[in-house]
Amino acid sequence: MDTQYLVTEYLKFCLQNISKIFPPSTGGAKQMATEMGVPFLGEIELDPRLGQCCDSGKSFLQLFSESRVSNAYRKISKGD
Repeated sequence: MDTQYLVTEYLKFCLQNISKIFPPSTGGAKQMATEMGVPFLGEIELDPRLGQCCDSGKSFLQLFSESRVSNAYRKISKGD
């Protein structure tokens, strides 16, 4: 079986599922920011491609410019 196909299918599966680092049952990251007295800037999904880009020194925002993660980064950087 083709390795590239397997990796692509795995990434498709992973990208359909959103992981929460700070579970909403405790108020999530927004609640944590409030408690710490700092502004909540936004949420960014976990995307395995982001880690791969960091490891290889490539720009995630350029390679995956239309991804939900790239859109979230742009939104946060604009202060929306």
